[in-house]
Amino acid sequence: MKAGTTKIDANCWSPQLVISGSAKLPGTVQLGEIATQIIEGKRDILETERSSGEPSVLYRQANLGVLRWSLEPAQMLMRPQVDRAAVQPGDVVLNKIMPIRASWVTSRLRRHPVDANCILVRGLDPASSFWIAFCLNQPLYKEYLAASAEGSALPRLKLRSLRELPVLPAPAAFIALAVRAANVLNELLGAEEVLRAEIDAAEERITPPEIFEFWKQRVAAIDRRSWWKRIPGQVVPESLSPGHALSEVLREELQANFGWIPLTRCLAPISEGEKKEYRQRFAPIASQQIRSRCLRISDVGSDFTITEAPELLPIDWPGRVYQLPLQPAEVLSSLLVSSSKVAFAGHFPPDEIHLTDHWERLAFRETPGAWAIIFNSPLVRIQLRLLAQGSARQFVGSDSLGQIVVPNLPHEERLPLHRFLSDYQQKRLSLEREWRRVNREAQEIFEAAHGRTLTDSPVSYAWNEVQQ
Repeated sequence: MKAGTTKIDANCWSPQLVISGSAKLPGTVQLGEIATQIIEGKRDILETERSSGEPSVLYRQANLGVLRWSLEPAQMLMRPQVDRAAVQPGDVVLNKIMPIRASWVTSRLRRHPVDANCILVRGLDPASSFWIAFCLNQPLYKEYLAASAEGSALPRLKLRSLRELPVLPAPAAFIALAVRAANVLNELLGAEEVLRAEIDAAEERITPPEIFEFWKQRVAAIDRRSWWKRIPGQVVPESLSPGHALSEVLREELQANFGWIPLTRCLAPISEGEKKEYRQRFAPIASQQIRSRCLRISDVGSDFTITEAPELLPIDWPGRVYQLPLQPAEVLSSLLVSSSKVAFAGHFPPDEIHLTDHWERLAFRETPGAWAIIFNSPLVRIQLRLLAQGSARQFVGSDSLGQIVVPNLPHEERLPLHRFLSDYQQKRLSLEREWRRVNREAQEIFEAAHGRTLTDSPVSYAWNEVQQ
């Protein structure tokens, strides 16, 4: 056997592994030889919760991205925990279930444990941990590990496969690159933590916690078979759906007791011509295929920001995509209430972005950034859920948004919120550009180190741009 190649496991007969060239990883050492620990995540979650009396905050598979983390609000603000499975700076965290994603832990990430569906690689120096995390997100390594997991109904990454993974030492150029990468990721996490704290403070002013808990329990009761409630006849709308009836009760109480106002009073007036332009959709063309950058609900996180223009792809259903691109200062609300998202187009990528009919665009008279935060507040989300239609109650109709009521915050209270979100988006997009530069440099170094293996493989390993 030639030097620099790795023998395939005799128990694995994967054509994909052989054809792709992944069997010829040029590693000189095994990952288990340079990492002090490769361990599974936390298993005794329920026992810990019972002993402490508080719910545990964990990182799960859904939080793992390509090098980066997709965090929930509670994971950014809850206190760190002392646990063997809690992440530490320099750790690499992988998910067990395919496809594999490897996230890198920096000093700003709060030290919560990962759950049992994740694996921690620990004990590497910063340059090596960033190098290993980067390599594990490459198709060459992902295919190698996926092939070793074949043969079961649910392919899962094995600790043994990870320990025996052939790897190359981190190139010298990764020492400075790891420092730059850590700085960018720490700044991104820090900015998002500050934004989350500002949003939580605003939501507490908008929706007192006791009022939210009261209505949260009333809405949850709708899903019970024995639920009933007497509702005055004058309040009941044309629809006899329990959710629609209860939405009218909530609407009346918010207006009478808290001074909330209809959403339509806050929106800029739109002419009939503008309404028609907003609703104009792409028409199918037989002679050519329409290509567009369509914004998906998953393209927007919890920070209201569109960080990267979607990939330019053919439109399979042009009748569901609006022709008018995303406009500056627009607020977008997803009509899928089970995945409620709000986006603010204060600052967004320069590429032309189109919207599908899963989004509703809202043009506010003033301070749209503040209204985006308000429209994402708990009691507004409850209204959207109550107005959902269909047997599964997943979507709300765009016409139903006119029934939403919102808090009547004065302009001097909204203006700081609007400016804060605008400044955050500008900083976030600047950091995203720097992150893409770091990844391009890392990709060039990776290809130089693995050049012969990549050249020998009949499969193209073009790097997809790292996404949020």
